[in-house]
Amino acid sequence: MYLKYKKTPRAFTIIETLVVLGIIAILASITIVAISGASETATQARSTDALRQMASGYTQSSSDNNGELMPGYSAPSDYANAADMPIELEAKVDGRQINPEDAASYVWRLAPYMGGGYKTFMADYRDSAVLDLMDAEVANNVYGSGSASASEIGVGLRPSFGLNSIALGGDSRHGGLAKRYHPWGSRYASERLAATRLSEVVQPSRMILFASSHDPDANLGAVPGTKWGYMELRPPGAGDFERSTVDGDDAPANPWEFDQWWFDENGQIVDSGSGNLGTAGIPVSRGKKQGLPLVHLDGATSVELVGTIAHDPWSWMPFGPSKPRR
Repeated sequence: MYLKYKKTPRAFTIIETLVVLGIIAILASITIVAISGASETATQARSTDALRQMASGYTQSSSDNNGELMPGYSAPSDYANAADMPIELEAKVDGRQINPEDAASYVWRLAPYMGGGYKTFMADYRDSAVLDLMDAEVANNVYGSGSASASEIGVGLRPSFGLNSIALGGDSRHGGLAKRYHPWGSRYASERLAATRLSEVVQPSRMILFASSHDPDANLGAVPGTKWGYMELRPPGAGDFERSTVDGDDAPANPWEFDQWWFDENGQIVDSGSGNLGTAGIPVSRGKKQGLPLVHLDGATSVELVGTIAHDPWSWMPFGPSKPRR
């Protein structure tokens, strides 16, 4: 006679349970990192796609204006000298003319060439609440610094991308000797830093046109933590870009006559003059990944490390290093 024994189910030991839980935790973390990385890649792709559209619109604007490049910031006082301007600077929204101060940046002058209107210029913002606020402002006829109150954003002032307008098209915002590089009319200058035609740019494939920009001094209560953009992308202001004289006159360390940005000994972006980060229009990476979304004058887009482009004069100087155009 044989006795039959019932087998008792074997349970996991504590060690085996901990091993399984550890494996699950590792797989979960890998999945989260992969999803986060894919999300950031998709966001960067959205930014570069918007930049590609902006470059196309910028080129179309040039074609419509006899090859002249669209100027960047144009001070309202320049409108009194319209006869000296090679390009029409007026801007309309829904067929209605907006005031010169709101039309001063590139935003509302380039918007008619964009299928998505002004929203394309906001593509690098990470929070949809930013676009909601700007939509509400536009609905209330707030278009820029000329119609915005202190508590408002101003679409024309704070797109997420800045135009490299000191070098391309010209920029009348800067003071000092920069007035001698005013792009409109020979009576302003015999020498200039800005190219006003595509044919003048020596290396369009390296020349930055638009890139993600930031104003670290923007003190806006709406959507806390947002890296607010700026209409202008300013070039670095030291290092390889230094010139000792301009037409025989003493010149500061950067030819733009304005405190730009550079890197300190810790690799952090600072003002090249004061050492404090207060310059509006500095390049910025808004995502978790390092990299600046940008588009070159030839329409090619990329995501570059700021340190790389900071040391490349061809990214910022249309005529080449130390060769201003007369």
